[in-house]
Amino acid sequence: MNFRRKDKQEKTIGRNGLISTVIFGAIFGLASGAVGMLMTLAYLPAVTGSSLSGFGVPIEPVVIRARLSSDMVVRGLAGPTALLYRSSDLKDVILPVDAIGGGAVLTSDGWLLTHSSVLDLAGSSTGRGLTAVIGGRTYAVERATVDSFSGAAFIKVAGTGLPVVSLGNKSDDLKVGDSVVAFDSLGGLRTAVVTAWGNVPALDASAVRRSSEKMQKVVFLAGTEGFLPGGVVFGTSGEVTGIYIGGSEPGMQVVPFSAFSRQISGVLRDGSVVRPYLGVRFIDLSEQPGRGTAGRGALLSSYGSLPAIVRQSPAAKSGLREGDTVLAINGESVTANRSLPELLTEYSPRDTVTISVERGSETREVEVVLGQMPTP
Repeated sequence: MNFRRKDKQEKTIGRNGLISTVIFGAIFGLASGAVGMLMTLAYLPAVTGSSLSGFGVPIEPVVIRARLSSDMVVRGLAGPTALLYRSSDLKDVILPVDAIGGGAVLTSDGWLLTHSSVLDLAGSSTGRGLTAVIGGRTYAVERATVDSFSGAAFIKVAGTGLPVVSLGNKSDDLKVGDSVVAFDSLGGLRTAVVTAWGNVPALDASAVRRSSEKMQKVVFLAGTEGFLPGGVVFGTSGEVTGIYIGGSEPGMQVVPFSAFSRQISGVLRDGSVVRPYLGVRFIDLSEQPGRGTAGRGALLSSYGSLPAIVRQSPAAKSGLREGDTVLAINGESVTANRSLPELLTEYSPRDTVTISVERGSETREVEVVLGQMPTP
């Protein structure tokens, strides 16, 4: 009997010892992990987006936003997008790789958004000869309206009940490192990264003289391999943020939505684009500093046969001269962040604006009644 009690007691002690060992091991493991974490935080530098700035863009925000966007697109962005083809190129089997451009559906009755570079590729300023494929169905393009300021093109097909994109003026909120999405030439989703906001590159001396009637600011992207000209670029919430220019344009440029958003209502109402008109060519001094104006203002300048002041334009009628430097419009300064063309987009034809100009050693105010931009 005594031997049995002793054996039972030893088994009890053995089980208790095992439990104690497990508990001790767990506590030791937790303590070791905590010490390891503290040592890591103490001796290793934090890796953040800014610490990787030498690579061009913050890394962590881009990865997070890309994950958000992929699920968002699966839920319905493919429906209101379009592929554009030359009608003469269509075969029995229509392949995405044969498309010359992309677009998106603005209205259920068939207004689409794309870029004028697609019309150039099709060799048709009217849009005729183009076919849009939306949701697996083909639609002949009937007509086109081009905003010559931004290059946005609005094309019309005979459709009913088409799915439409979500419009939102979010492009001004895009920052370097932000992620955007678009569909590529294979119909798949691609993510690209905003690398800069900047001026349209001036590739020669004539292009240095910019027009008051041409968009100056664009968004530059990295990772646009396979993007189609005219394809709509979406933000991570599914809203339209711009149009991919494509073609031979350098720097993978996107026309920001804010550059043409105010024109959409006019196009949908009567098929027309209405823009204010000043009629000058200028050198942006934020790009070419050194004239004593602290790198701001627009120097009215001609080049060859391109005059600084367009004949019979509102600028000519108001008395603006070549050599004047436009400093502000209605008190809002012309700067690197707000160019002369951008400031003008805030106004309408027949508006009277006060333009502050530097002429020689004097600064004077010139009143100008803006006209309506001529149709190209």
